[in-house]
Amino acid sequence: PTRSSLLTGLNPDHTGVWWLMGSFPHNNPDIVTMPQALKDNGYETVVVGKVYHPLRGKDVKNDPESWSMPYVKTPGATYALANGRVATECADVPDIAYQDGVIAEQAVKTLEKLKDSDKLMWEYFVENTDPRYVCFELDVYWCTNGGQDPVAYLKKYPKRIKLLHIKDDFVIGASGTINFEGIFNQFHKNKMKNFFVEIETPQWLRDKTNSDGSKYTEDQIMDEMFKASAESAEYLQNAAFVK
Repeated sequence: PTRSSLLTGLNPDHTGVWWLMGSFPHNNPDIVTMPQALKDNGYETVVVGKVYHPLRGKDVKNDPESWSMPYVKTPGATYALANGRVATECADVPDIAYQDGVIAEQAVKTLEKLKDSDKLMWEYFVENTDPRYVCFELDVYWCTNGGQDPVAYLKKYPKRIKLLHIKDDFVIGASGTINFEGIFNQFHKNKMKNFFVEIETPQWLRDKTNSDGSKYTEDQIMDEMFKASAESAEYLQNAAFVK
């Protein structure tokens, strides 16, 4: 029910879906899903992996009306351990040993195929949602790494971006690749002030080893994370452009 409601914007009383095997295309064939609306307005819409719980009927399975490209199947194992089958299973295997890893890998490949498109779905959301009910948080790291300019977006949508998501390769400000000064200056110029800081555990730290070849323990990794947090906080606190 939640999946159907999320992608249609309708509650179960309107979708007619109150259990896992419910089918909104049969209950209310006039419903237009969010991806279908995007497709009808010239955007590419693709589904990778599981989106809905199974929709009954071959004519509506995987909701073909919503996607501009054929449904991408992602076969893979749910569990990797012979005696596993628990939600907390975490085997020391490649990501693609699990179905979730296969889905993620296929999603990346699909995005690579579409990356040359000049259509950005994020902009469609900004321009086609009601500012009374929806505001946006701009992730400055992934915006920059995606080849876009956060400052340009802050200028283009000064009243819609009300939050900043501050992130860097690791320690905030250390990579020199994110224009934090320009970003904060424009954000404050827009009369906005709230932001969140994320310090993600990088893969190189997860793979780091000691001099004897043993892998870093969780405690060692956390020590590095707390150190990075302190350095990031110092950078932001001492930056004149952060108000």
